Order: sequence, then structure tokens, then C-alpha cells
Amino acid sequence: MDCNFKDCNEMLKTIPVLDEIIKDEKFSFQSNLHQWFKAMTFEEYKRIKTLFAELGVDFFVEYVPVGGSGSGNTTEEEYKQFKKYLEEGKISNLSNEQVFSLVKKTISKEVMDAYKHCITNKTSACINEPNEPNEPSDPIDPDPKYGLNHKIKKNGSYTSLVIWYVPFNAQDPWPIVENFFVSESAKCLSGCLKKGEKLNSEHVIILEKIDSKEATVSIDFDKASVVIFLETDKVPPIKIQRFRVNYNIQQLSGNLLKCTLPSDYKILSAFRISKARGTLLGDFPKSPNEWNVRLNSLPSNFVTSINAIHDPNNEWEVKIFKNKVENMNQVQCEIGEGFILTGGGVDLTFKPLDEDMRYLVGLDTFYPKDKKTWAVSINGQLNGLQWELTAYAIGIKKKGNLESNIMVSNDNTTWSFYLDDKSLTPVSGGFQLNVPNREIGDILGISAIDLLPGGESERGFAFSWEPTTGFVADSKFIKHVISLKHPDDNISLQPGESEINV
Repeated sequence: MDCNFKDCNEMLKTIPVLDEIIKDEKFSFQSNLHQWFKAMTFEEYKRIKTLFAELGVDFFVEYVPVGGSGSGNTTEEEYKQFKKYLEEGKISNLSNEQVFSLVKKTISKEVMDAYKHCITNKTSACINEPNEPNEPSDPIDPDPKYGLNHKIKKNGSYTSLVIWYVPFNAQDPWPIVENFFVSESAKCLSGCLKKGEKLNSEHVIILEKIDSKEATVSIDFDKASVVIFLETDKVPPIKIQRFRVNYNIQQLSGNLLKCTLPSDYKILSAFRISKARGTLLGDFPKSPNEWNVRLNSLPSNFVTSINAIHDPNNEWEVKIFKNKVENMNQVQCEIGEGFILTGGGVDLTFKPLDEDMRYLVGLDTFYPKDKKTWAVSINGQLNGLQWELTAYAIGIKKKGNLESNIMVSNDNTTWSFYLDDKSLTPVSGGFQLNVPNREIGDILGISAIDLLPGGESERGFAFSWEPTTGFVADSKFIKHVISLKHPDDNISLQPGESEINV
């Protein structure tokens, strides 16, 4: 990806005050803002500060180290001192996070997501080029193309469509929009045209691809039409690595244990595969490459298994979603639009936490309710307690014809769930346990079958739980397996596990 911020800046063109700041589109917003301040008079500063205040934005507090807040308290002398600091290089550019904080108040959440995605990728491309752009601006065409023109630029799942009209002569009127259509596989985030609008300047439309199918964008004017096809995304290969995390508990209760994978790994699912003495209060993702475990237990060792995608080229987006409730026994969490569910997590926190108390609770459901929802529930002795229960859902951004499959088994005679379809790659397991009201049910372990002794040639997941009399037929449960299917059959599941000691 090139180090040129024009694609990102085009997303801000609809906000006049931001468009006024961006004098050179190929540079980042921070650089444009820095240069803009250098050239601005005190009167211009007061005017633009008022414009930002009308938008509910006051970034001058952080950027201008003199004067008051957004009310215009900075004096002309203070402003001159600020300009002097700028010239001397004593004031650095805003950080990406400061810019995001400014911009998110002026554009929609969807456009903000697209802008952050663009900035993150461009910033990464500019690491070795601190002076920013490595390409000149688009050259001026000495022989303009008269009539309707357009150009498109893709950035991940986002597409920037720029459209403009060059009149044939002074009498040629500007085109009027008659119809604007976007098919179901995409959605318009910004610059969406409406019937009756006049195309009298360059117009930027930001689109997001939300489906693997080909998308169509059709714009009809009174004198011409343009049709754009957004092709089906190419699906990169998927390489899955399993990690065996060995925990050695040294303290009593209340421990929050963290396991961080190398930055080029992204977690698809995880769960403990052996019981720690005591109670597991949390088993959840903190970020795409960090898994946390919260225990209320006696000192003992236990193991967690993590399934992660190896993504050194950052071709896949994995995102964590969560939903929290108070003093309720069950909660569900949905993934965002355009994502595929790959796993989930749970966290139970008591308020206040008594570290000397052994909480008698269990996790009796931990499963994919449907293709978008992860559900969890707890049971046990909860009278008189206050708590928060959080469900996590892990999603991978859908590309091309990558598909997911959820299989369900009500067979109470076996503790495992085997997959026979070789085109499917299992990535996580789920379990629903039905126990009598007087007993505490707890899901103890979910493990890939091929990692267990004797199961090396099998595919699927094995489950363990309590209470049990030793006969699985005495328990009532439902087993779930989520698997992925690559359109080119290009998912590789690495044999064995990489060990991590915590």
C-alpha cells in the first residue's frame, strides 16, 4: 500500500471546515493541520474555532498550549506565542487517536470505521517514509475527458468512488441525479446521492462491501449513467495454529491470568481443557491476540487451548464483541454485520469480590445460538450476591465466499462430536448442559479431538462436564461445532500445539 493519504482525506470532504484544512490531499490530516496553523492569522483562528465549536468539537484545548478552552479566551499575544512554538518545532502533530476523537464528532460511525481503517493502513505504509507521500499528486490531464467521469479506489472492504462532470461548453448544464442504486452486497456510507441533486463539482461516495457477492452501484443522471461493479473478494489462505497454555496458579483466588500471543496471530476461539481446583469465573478474549482467565480457586495447574489464525500479512480482520448484564444468569452477544462467528468467551465478576470466599457457581451453557450469536449462562448459589455477567463473541471479517457452518448434536451417549465432511475445518465447540435444580453444572473442558490420545486422525471436539456419575447417558446435553469452509479449500490446520507457560 502506498504512503499517500488522499483516499482517507476524501472521506472528510463532506465537512466544509475539515475540507478547508486539507490543502494537500496526499498528506495526512495531522500534517495539513500543522501547516494550516502556521499560515493562519489570529482572525482566521477565531473564525475557525467558532466553526468547530458549532460542531461540538474543541481540539484546541489539546493543540494550543495557551489560553482557555473553546470559548475564544486565547488572546492575540498568546496566539503569537503559539505560532512561535510551531515555527520552533516545539509542538508536534496530533496523534491518530486525537484526530479520531476530533473526526468522530463530525461524521457517522460507519464512515468513522472506514476512515480509521484507511488511516491505520496508510500509517503502517508510511513507517519507513516519515515525510509521508511517496507518490506525486495525480497529474492534471492536459486533454480533459468531457462528460461524466469517475474513478474508484479500494481499501480493504471500503471503496471510494469519485464522480465528476466536465461540461462540453459554457452552455452545457450540470447533470441532475435521477436514480442512485446500491445492491444488497454493499452499502453507501457517505456521499449517497439523492434524486434531484446537481453534480456541479467533484463528488465522493464511500461504499462498504458487506457481502461476498459481486455488488453493483448504478447512478442515472438526466444526460448520462454510470454503473460500477465491485467484484467478489479474493479469499486469502487461512493457516490455523493451536496453542496449549499451561497455567500454574501461585495465589488463592481473584487471579486474572493473561496470555498474549505474538502479534501476527489472531484468536478464533479458546477454552480450558482441564479443570482447575475451584471455580472458573472468566474465560475470554481481551483483544485479538490476548486471552484472559479469571479464577476463584485453590492453587493448582490447568490448561487452556487456543485456536488462532496466523496472519503475518494482516489480510484478515478479527474483532471482539461483548455484551454485559447485571445480576442475570444468562446473556448473549452478537457479532457485527459482515463478520463470521468463530467462537466466544465469558466473564463473571462479583461486586465486591471476596477473595476469601469460594463461589459455588458453574457455567452450564457456552455455545453458538445461531450464526451471529454466542450465548452463555451460569447456575449455582447466587442468592444475596451482586455480579456482572459478560458474553463475548469473536468474529472474522467475511471475504469472498468464505462460509461458516454450525452443526448440532443431541446425542447423549457420547462425549465427542466428529466431523465427517473433509471440506469443513472445525474452529470451536459449544456445549449446553441440563442439570437438576439442586446440583451445580459446570462445563470443564472443550478440546480438539485430534489433540487427544488416540484421536490423531479425527476431526471435531470433545467435551467434559460435571456432575457426572461416570455414565454419559445420565446427563442431558447438546453439543455444537463451528467450522469454516474456504472456497478454494485453502485452510491448513497445523498439527500439534505450540506450548506457552503462564
